[in-house]
Amino acid sequence: MQTFTEFFNAKKEDNVEVIILSNKAKASYSAPAFEEECKKRGLKFHVIEISKATLVKNTELEQDESDESGNTFILRTKEENYKINSKHNVILARRGVIRDSRTKGILASLEKNGFFCINNLESILNCENKWTSYQCFVDGGVSTPRSALVTKDILEELDNVIESVGGKFPLIVKTTTGSHGVGVSVIESRRSFESVMQTYFKLKPDAEFIVQEMIDADADLRIHVLMKNQEYAHHSKKFKSDNFEIIGQMKRNKIENDFRTNVSLGGTAEAVEITKEQQILAMKAAKAVGCVWCGVDIMEDKKTGKSYVLEVNASAGTQGIKKYAGKDVVEVIVDFIMNKEKWQKTTSKIGLREVIKVKGVGSIVAKFDTGNGATASSITYDTMNVDGKYVDWTIGSKSMRSKILGYADVEVGQLIEKRPIILLDIEFDDKKYKDVPVFLSDRKSKSTKFLVNRELMDRMSVVVDANSQFLATEYKGNYNSAEAKEKKYMGIAFERE
Repeated sequence: MQTFTEFFNAKKEDNVEVIILSNKAKASYSAPAFEEECKKRGLKFHVIEISKATLVKNTELEQDESDESGNTFILRTKEENYKINSKHNVILARRGVIRDSRTKGILASLEKNGFFCINNLESILNCENKWTSYQCFVDGGVSTPRSALVTKDILEELDNVIESVGGKFPLIVKTTTGSHGVGVSVIESRRSFESVMQTYFKLKPDAEFIVQEMIDADADLRIHVLMKNQEYAHHSKKFKSDNFEIIGQMKRNKIENDFRTNVSLGGTAEAVEITKEQQILAMKAAKAVGCVWCGVDIMEDKKTGKSYVLEVNASAGTQGIKKYAGKDVVEVIVDFIMNKEKWQKTTSKIGLREVIKVKGVGSIVAKFDTGNGATASSITYDTMNVDGKYVDWTIGSKSMRSKILGYADVEVGQLIEKRPIILLDIEFDDKKYKDVPVFLSDRKSKSTKFLVNRELMDRMSVVVDANSQFLATEYKGNYNSAEAKEKKYMGIAFERE
């Protein structure tokens, strides 16, 4: 008989397909660069203009395609329908995905259904709003220029605002959104500051601006950072430098008769070596906003030598960095995404106990055991009879016959018993998971009759709040774990015959 390990490994496929969600209509160097690199590797590649695309969930397809190969969707455009699958497709989300609520909703749906997205919606939004970025930097202990948010209502407190950012002119004023240096100004005096703000708010009363101390520098650094494990970085306050990699950097010189350094506005760039402190600062900034891959802008004060993070770009360009960094960032990213073991899914929080549906049995209160590293999850049973390659088993009035994939070694007192591993179809939080490995275990005296292992939790992209239960699902009735130990079917709602 084929062992369970052999069976499980045999189901893994190596094919990877790259999808870029972008404003395709706008000229871009990065998309063609990724396309060329993917062709070299034999990877399928598509650029989808997200503003003209719609996402069709698997429940709307002609047949259910949510199976052991992941969750399947259709991205529809006028030109073509793209079938995408969470096990095979990597989503490279460019800045165009936050165009409006509909486009943001597409990315959010893909994340929720297990697609590996570079970057996820939360991190892109963290970078897009400069005030949100600033708050992330402060919370993450990242050195950044002192900043304050200016709205129409705070104009009367302008002196306090100026004092909060150092009390010295000139100051930088930025719109909360914008890129390529657009929306950034230098204010030379309090009078001009007040005048400019009054004019802005007359034109747009609900506008928001950031006022920031000005760092005296002739250049800035653009540093590309790759985060190796997004889940660790998101759920841990600790910073570990080995979870990040600097994959390229360049120095961008100030534009003549301007304070900005953007190459897109005429600035020049050159190769540069960065210090260990600047590397760590860039990594901490990436962690603070939650990006898997990003460009971090750092400026070094020429008087003090101290480095400051100005902003993080979740949709960093790749043309200049390739020219000056001495390495191809696109090649590094494609190398990274080709290894599925490095794929990072956006996780959702669930309770220690949740309700799952087991096909052929019914709804069961399951315990999500983060300490369970067993090769399979487990389900209770009443009777069991092994018949060659099959096992006949019962639970309540349900009689099941399942093919045996292998056996799990289970400690029972001082003994080791072999329990048959079978495949079950499971539904959780409106998503279906076919062929879930489960071993039969007598759990009638346990508080929960189904135990979810880490492998299945990873497949579901969930993290457990051990202090809560039934966060994602609803249990109809009052569930008492102590009482459940005395009732062999408590927590089970059997399917109707």
